[in-house]
Amino acid sequence: MEQLIARAAADRHRPRFHVVSPAGWLNDPNGVGQWQGRYHLFYQYNPDAAVHGNIHWGHVSSADLVHWRDDPVALSPGPGPDADGCWSGVLVDDGGTPTLVYSGNRDGVGQRPCLAVGDTELRHWRKEPVPVIPDLPPGVDLLEFRDHCVWRRDGRWHQLIGAGIAGQGGAALLYRSPDLRTWTYVGPILVGDAEDRWVWTGSVWECVDLFRLGSGAPDAGNEAALDVLLISVWHDQVTHYGVYLTGVFDGERFEPQQRRHLDFGRHYFYAAQSFRDEQGRRVLFGWLPEGRSAAAQVEAGWSGVMSLPRELTLGADDELAGGRLPGHPGRGRTDSTGPVGPRGGRGAPGQRPAAAGPELQQPRPHERRPGAAR
Repeated sequence: MEQLIARAAADRHRPRFHVVSPAGWLNDPNGVGQWQGRYHLFYQYNPDAAVHGNIHWGHVSSADLVHWRDDPVALSPGPGPDADGCWSGVLVDDGGTPTLVYSGNRDGVGQRPCLAVGDTELRHWRKEPVPVIPDLPPGVDLLEFRDHCVWRRDGRWHQLIGAGIAGQGGAALLYRSPDLRTWTYVGPILVGDAEDRWVWTGSVWECVDLFRLGSGAPDAGNEAALDVLLISVWHDQVTHYGVYLTGVFDGERFEPQQRRHLDFGRHYFYAAQSFRDEQGRRVLFGWLPEGRSAAAQVEAGWSGVMSLPRELTLGADDELAGGRLPGHPGRGRTDSTGPVGPRGGRGAPGQRPAAAGPELQQPRPHERRPGAAR
């Protein structure tokens, strides 16, 4: 492990401003949020090699979204439903108890929603031994079933799970619960059409995220508020890009009005997850996948970068605007896989990047093994 960290630190292409793992593999942002004033960002993490596998939850935290501290690994695969990986999920406040809802992966079974509860500093976590949703929903032929968006409203919990329905397209499946542990399936809030090529959304939706922007209830008479659904498009074992839909969610169904690309970096911005901070800002992070070859990543000892935080607002024609946070030193910068400035606690502040080599400039789709995502 120490040798891998040293090799990663010596790579001239390693960022010093974006969040990166100590070494090894990084992908999706997980459990993004603010707890007792401090920002927390968990992420998909393989500490052993710069390849997707043996997925843990890495963890960093910050007082200002600029200077990040590496905290202890939050989740590790173990006997039970996450024996083959602790995949993506979210952080929620369960009556003062920090709780992670995540996809436990077990070969031969697939992914199932699991729970872990933490201490008040979010540094130590206790996993519950069985999935909170042990079975797939009845009567639905699913291609995939993973990733979570969880919120509390009207005295009960609501959960969306990303999925794909055979012969149709991606889907966001809705569940409800009184206590985060007993869930009732409601149905899909929206199902895509894998044959529709207008802002194509593929066969599976990953990393679903539903939230409201603006004030008041979104309806035909209120142009100041809209519901927003984020999805990440996955098809035939390949991650493609992020998409957002604006519209109205009535509690059971999402009625879309617009569908657009989330980021024009296409597959170089993926698995976006957002949260509302204590200042009322909707803050978004995404994973910036690699353009280097798999061999170059392994040789460097690290893979994957987290985007800079973006503040989401509604722009003209209900377009989602994702600018840098006011006052953030990264305001005006572009996300990059090269070093762009000081990374709190790592590297030399202010060091500028060397010229990117050709491998960093060659776009390539990111492939995952069958059934594997986070």
